[in-house]
Amino acid sequence: MNLLPTISSEWLKFRSVRSTLYTLVVTVFLCVGIGALGCFAERQQWPSEHLPEHLAFDAVRTSLFGFFFAEIAIGVIGVLIMSSEYSSGSIRMTLAATPRRLSVLISKAGVLFVATLVVGEACAFISFFIGQAILHPVTPSDTLASAGALRAVFLAGMSLALLALLALGFAAMLRHTAGAITVYVSIQLVLLLIVSALPSSWNVHIFKFLPEVLTQSMRAAHSNGVQFTSFSPWISTLVLAAYAIASLIGGGWLLLRRDA
Repeated sequence: MNLLPTISSEWLKFRSVRSTLYTLVVTVFLCVGIGALGCFAERQQWPSEHLPEHLAFDAVRTSLFGFFFAEIAIGVIGVLIMSSEYSSGSIRMTLAATPRRLSVLISKAGVLFVATLVVGEACAFISFFIGQAILHPVTPSDTLASAGALRAVFLAGMSLALLALLALGFAAMLRHTAGAITVYVSIQLVLLLIVSALPSSWNVHIFKFLPEVLTQSMRAAHSNGVQFTSFSPWISTLVLAAYAIASLIGGGWLLLRRDA
Protein backbone atom coordinates (compact mmCIF):
# COMPACT_ATOMS: atom_id res chain seq x y z
CA MET A 1 0.00 0.00 0.00
CA ASN A 2 1.66 3.18 -1.24
CA LEU A 3 0.46 5.93 1.08
CA LEU A 4 2.74 8.71 -0.16
CA PRO A 5 0.34 10.14 -2.80
CA THR A 6 -2.55 10.05 -0.32
CA ILE A 7 -0.45 11.62 2.42
CA SER A 8 0.67 14.36 0.02
CA SER A 9 -2.94 15.04 -0.92
CA GLU A 10 -4.06 15.15 2.72
CA TRP A 11 -1.21 17.49 3.63
CA LEU A 12 -2.22 19.83 0.80
CA LYS A 13 -5.82 19.85 2.03
CA PHE A 14 -4.74 20.33 5.64
CA ARG A 15 -2.66 23.43 4.99
CA SER A 16 -5.05 24.94 2.46
CA VAL A 17 -8.16 24.92 4.68
CA ARG A 18 -8.32 28.32 6.39
CA SER A 19 -10.37 27.14 9.35
CA THR A 20 -7.68 24.63 10.24
CA LEU A 21 -4.91 27.22 10.09
CA TYR A 22 -6.95 29.71 12.11
CA THR A 23 -7.64 27.09 14.77
CA LEU A 24 -3.92 26.27 14.96
CA VAL A 25 -3.23 29.96 15.58
CA VAL A 26 -5.84 29.94 18.34
CA THR A 27 -4.18 26.86 19.81
CA VAL A 28 -0.82 28.63 19.95
CA PHE A 29 -2.39 31.70 21.55
CA LEU A 30 -4.16 29.62 24.18
CA CYS A 31 -1.07 27.58 25.04
CA VAL A 32 1.38 30.45 25.25
CA GLY A 33 -0.84 33.42 26.10
CA ILE A 34 -3.05 31.82 28.73
CA GLY A 35 -0.04 30.00 30.15
CA ALA A 36 1.78 33.31 30.60
CA LEU A 37 -1.28 34.86 32.24
CA GLY A 38 -1.52 31.91 34.60
CA CYS A 39 2.11 32.30 35.61
CA PHE A 40 1.66 36.03 36.16
CA ALA A 41 -1.39 35.37 38.34
CA GLU A 42 0.54 32.80 40.38
CA ARG A 43 3.42 35.24 40.80
CA GLN A 44 1.01 37.84 42.18
CA GLN A 45 -0.73 35.40 44.54
CA TRP A 46 2.37 33.60 45.81
CA PRO A 47 3.09 35.85 48.84
CA SER A 48 -0.47 35.40 50.16
CA GLU A 49 -0.65 31.63 49.65
CA HIS A 50 -0.16 29.19 52.51
CA LEU A 51 2.28 26.33 53.01
CA PRO A 52 0.05 23.59 51.49
CA GLU A 53 -0.21 25.56 48.24
CA HIS A 54 3.54 26.13 48.22
CA LEU A 55 4.24 22.42 48.76
CA ALA A 56 1.88 21.43 45.93
CA PHE A 57 3.28 24.05 43.54
CA ASP A 58 4.58 22.71 40.22
CA ALA A 59 6.35 25.41 38.23
CA VAL A 60 6.36 23.33 35.04
CA ARG A 61 2.68 22.51 35.17
CA THR A 62 1.85 26.13 35.95
CA SER A 63 3.66 27.32 32.82
CA LEU A 64 1.64 24.77 30.81
CA PHE A 65 -1.68 26.00 32.20
CA GLY A 66 -2.85 27.20 28.78
CA PHE A 67 -2.86 23.65 27.45
CA PHE A 68 -6.08 23.00 29.36
CA PHE A 69 -7.87 25.51 27.11
CA ALA A 70 -5.94 24.51 23.98
CA GLU A 71 -7.32 20.97 24.28
CA ILE A 72 -10.65 22.22 22.93
CA ALA A 73 -9.07 23.99 19.95
CA ILE A 74 -6.92 20.98 19.05
CA GLY A 75 -10.02 18.78 19.19
CA VAL A 76 -11.76 21.08 16.72
CA ILE A 77 -8.83 20.64 14.33
CA GLY A 78 -9.04 16.87 14.65
CA VAL A 79 -12.76 16.97 13.88
CA LEU A 80 -12.53 19.41 10.95
CA ILE A 81 -9.90 17.43 9.06
CA MET A 82 -12.55 14.75 8.50
CA SER A 83 -15.98 16.33 9.01
CA SER A 84 -15.32 19.30 6.71
CA GLU A 85 -15.15 16.91 3.76
CA TYR A 86 -18.50 15.39 4.67
CA SER A 87 -20.16 18.77 5.08
CA SER A 88 -18.84 20.00 1.71
CA GLY A 89 -19.45 16.69 -0.08
CA SER A 90 -15.81 16.46 -1.18
CA ILE A 91 -15.45 13.15 0.66
CA ARG A 92 -17.02 11.46 -2.40
CA MET A 93 -14.22 12.69 -4.62
CA THR A 94 -11.62 11.72 -2.00
CA LEU A 95 -12.91 8.16 -1.75
CA ALA A 96 -13.33 7.89 -5.52
CA ALA A 97 -9.69 8.90 -5.99
CA THR A 98 -8.56 6.57 -3.19
CA PRO A 99 -10.82 3.47 -3.16
CA ARG A 100 -8.89 1.98 -0.23
CA ARG A 101 -10.72 3.91 2.43
CA LEU A 102 -8.40 2.99 5.26
CA SER A 103 -5.59 4.66 3.34
CA VAL A 104 -7.51 7.93 3.55
CA LEU A 105 -8.02 7.66 7.31
CA ILE A 106 -4.43 6.55 7.96
CA SER A 107 -3.09 9.43 5.86
CA LYS A 108 -5.32 11.96 7.62
CA ALA A 109 -4.21 10.59 10.98
CA GLY A 110 -0.53 10.74 9.99
CA VAL A 111 -0.72 14.32 8.73
CA LEU A 112 -2.77 15.43 11.73
CA PHE A 113 -0.46 13.75 14.25
CA VAL A 114 2.74 15.19 12.81
CA ALA A 115 1.32 18.70 12.39
CA THR A 116 -0.22 18.89 15.85
CA LEU A 117 2.83 17.29 17.46
CA VAL A 118 5.14 19.91 15.94
CA VAL A 119 2.82 22.75 16.98
CA GLY A 120 2.25 21.20 20.40
CA GLU A 121 5.94 20.73 21.16
CA ALA A 122 6.76 24.25 19.99
CA CYS A 123 4.01 25.64 22.22
CA ALA A 124 5.15 23.50 25.16
CA PHE A 125 8.76 24.67 25.08
CA ILE A 126 7.86 28.30 24.41
CA SER A 127 5.29 28.24 27.23
CA PHE A 128 7.82 26.68 29.56
CA PHE A 129 10.56 29.24 28.96
CA ILE A 130 8.19 32.22 29.10
CA GLY A 131 6.47 30.86 32.20
CA GLN A 132 9.67 30.23 34.11
CA ALA A 133 10.91 33.71 33.23
CA ILE A 134 7.71 35.21 34.66
CA LEU A 135 7.77 33.08 37.82
CA HIS A 136 11.43 33.70 38.63
CA PRO A 137 12.46 34.92 41.19
CA VAL A 138 9.19 35.29 43.12
CA THR A 139 8.24 31.59 43.10
CA PRO A 140 10.33 28.43 42.69
CA SER A 141 11.17 27.92 39.02
CA ASP A 142 12.65 25.09 36.97
CA THR A 143 14.98 24.51 34.06
CA LEU A 144 14.81 21.66 31.58
CA ALA A 145 17.47 19.93 33.69
CA SER A 146 15.15 19.89 36.73
CA ALA A 147 13.66 16.54 37.71
CA GLY A 148 10.70 15.69 35.50
CA ALA A 149 10.72 19.03 33.65
CA LEU A 150 11.84 17.90 30.19
CA ARG A 151 9.52 14.89 30.32
CA ALA A 152 6.53 17.03 31.33
CA VAL A 153 7.19 19.59 28.57
CA PHE A 154 7.61 16.89 25.92
CA LEU A 155 4.49 14.99 26.98
CA ALA A 156 2.47 18.23 27.02
CA GLY A 157 3.04 18.56 23.29
CA MET A 158 2.35 14.86 22.80
CA SER A 159 -0.95 15.17 24.69
CA LEU A 160 -2.32 17.63 22.11
CA ALA A 161 -1.39 15.34 19.21
CA LEU A 162 -3.08 12.33 20.84
CA LEU A 163 -6.21 14.34 21.62
CA ALA A 164 -6.36 15.47 17.98
CA LEU A 165 -6.34 11.81 16.89
CA LEU A 166 -9.08 11.03 19.41
CA ALA A 167 -11.23 13.79 17.91
CA LEU A 168 -10.47 12.57 14.37
CA GLY A 169 -11.81 9.14 15.29
CA PHE A 170 -15.03 10.69 16.61
CA ALA A 171 -15.43 12.68 13.38
CA ALA A 172 -14.92 9.54 11.29
CA MET A 173 -17.59 7.77 13.30
CA LEU A 174 -20.16 10.58 13.41
CA ARG A 175 -19.39 12.41 10.11
CA HIS A 176 -20.87 15.59 11.59
CA THR A 177 -18.87 18.56 12.89
CA ALA A 178 -21.17 19.69 15.71
CA GLY A 179 -21.86 16.14 16.86
CA ALA A 180 -18.20 15.12 16.93
CA ILE A 181 -17.15 18.29 18.79
CA THR A 182 -19.97 17.76 21.30
CA VAL A 183 -18.85 14.19 22.00
CA TYR A 184 -15.21 15.27 22.29
CA VAL A 185 -15.97 18.13 24.72
CA SER A 186 -18.29 15.89 26.74
CA ILE A 187 -15.60 13.26 27.19
CA GLN A 188 -12.96 15.87 28.02
CA LEU A 189 -14.90 18.07 30.41
CA VAL A 190 -18.48 17.00 31.07
CA LEU A 191 -17.49 13.45 31.98
CA LEU A 192 -15.09 14.88 34.57
CA LEU A 193 -17.95 16.76 36.23
CA ILE A 194 -20.19 13.70 36.18
CA VAL A 195 -17.56 11.49 37.79
CA SER A 196 -16.89 14.19 40.40
CA ALA A 197 -20.51 13.89 41.49
CA LEU A 198 -20.21 10.15 42.15
CA PRO A 199 -19.49 8.80 45.66
CA SER A 200 -15.82 9.09 46.52
CA SER A 201 -15.52 5.32 46.85
CA TRP A 202 -16.32 5.11 43.12
CA ASN A 203 -14.77 8.18 41.55
CA VAL A 204 -11.33 7.64 43.06
CA HIS A 205 -11.04 4.53 40.87
CA ILE A 206 -12.51 6.17 37.76
CA PHE A 207 -10.70 9.52 37.73
CA LYS A 208 -7.37 8.10 36.60
CA PHE A 209 -8.92 6.80 33.37
CA LEU A 210 -10.44 10.13 32.29
CA PRO A 211 -8.65 11.86 29.37
CA GLU A 212 -8.43 15.20 31.21
CA VAL A 213 -6.78 13.57 34.24
CA LEU A 214 -4.42 11.68 31.94
CA THR A 215 -3.28 14.94 30.34
CA GLN A 216 -2.85 16.56 33.76
CA SER A 217 -0.53 13.72 34.75
CA MET A 218 1.42 14.05 31.50
CA ARG A 219 2.01 17.78 32.06
CA ALA A 220 3.08 17.53 35.71
CA ALA A 221 6.75 17.45 36.70
CA HIS A 222 5.85 15.81 40.00
CA SER A 223 2.71 14.18 41.39
CA ASN A 224 2.12 16.88 44.05
CA GLY A 225 0.71 19.19 41.40
CA VAL A 226 -1.90 16.74 40.08
CA GLN A 227 -5.36 17.35 41.49
CA PHE A 228 -6.64 13.77 41.18
CA THR A 229 -5.21 10.31 41.78
CA SER A 230 -3.61 9.37 38.47
CA PHE A 231 -1.32 7.01 36.65
CA SER A 232 2.35 7.84 36.17
CA PRO A 233 3.01 10.22 33.24
CA TRP A 234 4.21 7.49 30.88
CA ILE A 235 1.35 5.13 31.73
CA SER A 236 -1.06 8.04 31.25
CA THR A 237 0.46 8.59 27.80
CA LEU A 238 -0.06 4.94 26.87
CA VAL A 239 -3.68 5.00 28.08
CA LEU A 240 -4.43 8.19 26.12
CA ALA A 241 -2.75 6.67 23.04
CA ALA A 242 -4.93 3.58 23.45
CA TYR A 243 -8.04 5.79 23.51
CA ALA A 244 -6.90 7.53 20.31
CA ILE A 245 -6.19 4.22 18.56
CA ALA A 246 -9.54 2.76 19.66
CA SER A 247 -11.31 5.86 18.34
CA LEU A 248 -9.53 5.55 14.98
CA ILE A 249 -10.31 1.84 14.77
CA GLY A 250 -13.99 2.59 15.36
CA GLY A 251 -13.91 5.32 12.75
CA GLY A 252 -12.12 3.09 10.26
CA TRP A 253 -14.57 0.25 10.76
CA LEU A 254 -17.56 2.51 10.11
CA LEU A 255 -15.80 4.14 7.17
CA LEU A 256 -15.52 0.72 5.51
CA ARG A 257 -19.14 -0.25 6.19
CA ARG A 258 -20.98 2.92 5.22
CA ASP A 259 -21.53 4.76 1.97
CA ALA A 260 -19.84 8.11 1.49
